[in-house]
Amino acid sequence: SAFEQNYDETIDKYKVEIKSFSKNLFDASKAQYGYNSSASSIITTVIPSDSRKTINIKVKPNTSYTISHTDTAYTFVRCITKDKKVHLPEVEIPYSNSTKTIRTQHDTAFIAINIRKGDDSVLTDSEFLAFNIQVEEGATATEFKPYRESTISFYLDEPLRGIGDVRDRVFIQNGEVKIERKCGSVVLDGSQDEVWAWQSVANPSCIGVYMDIPVENHPGYGILVVCDKLPSIYREGVTTYDYIEDNIYVSHTGKVNINILKSKLSTADTAGFKQWVQQNPITIVYQVGTPTVETIDTTALRLQVFEGGHLFFDSN
Repeated sequence: SAFEQNYDETIDKYKVEIKSFSKNLFDASKAQYGYNSSASSIITTVIPSDSRKTINIKVKPNTSYTISHTDTAYTFVRCITKDKKVHLPEVEIPYSNSTKTIRTQHDTAFIAINIRKGDDSVLTDSEFLAFNIQVEEGATATEFKPYRESTISFYLDEPLRGIGDVRDRVFIQNGEVKIERKCGSVVLDGSQDEVWAWQSVANPSCIGVYMDIPVENHPGYGILVVCDKLPSIYREGVTTYDYIEDNIYVSHTGKVNINILKSKLSTADTAGFKQWVQQNPITIVYQVGTPTVETIDTTALRLQVFEGGHLFFDSN
């Protein structure tokens, strides 16, 4: 979200967490006793069992994963969407064939794995660990390595932002942690440096205003913005925007345009709007014209990186 960030008010900064984990995505410590019904098209609850264990693993869509284990394990694998819908049928990996490659679908967010012994008898923790279960990206099973992870956190003066597919990103280059800023942000609060002008609109219930100062680093064409107070519209190609009550957009000149209901204002003019926005500050996030890159000081941080492993960034 552009407005819900992992903010630490004690230091007035935004937290970003980087997690490095091994090629093996199967964290045995997170598996729980029980299983999910193989006939269900949606995962709801885990059915208790002392002979089976189950785990959900976060994966990428349209990607191949290889599951492997010893010939004493019997596993069942299903692809699951974010809303817990299951793609049936499930993939069975019997002890007679201890390796299987699956490919996730376009909306797959997790894979659910149910594990048991071949005879479905009581499964002890030591027996479960001895299965040496490995889930790895790709179509080839490699030598078993247990799941490992390493995590560090650092803090930013500004949050990471995003609008649709246009998002700020964290990446590592030449051993340095960097942030590419693809989005900008501005707070409109009716302060003295904001010059608001009146403009005519077709909707008689609204007035139109625009800020006669372009937003910084604007791309030079009409863009969609994210706003915390007003619905955003994409101005280009929208011929009826004047009739939409309470909307905001940024024009090809980089100027913020707003339609707002007269009933919300003390007076139906720019003075009335300015009074309203002073009482109701607006934050918008928008796509910048030229992304910027900044380097984060992580000299005091140490992140362990694993061969064939992965990085995961979390900024809430």
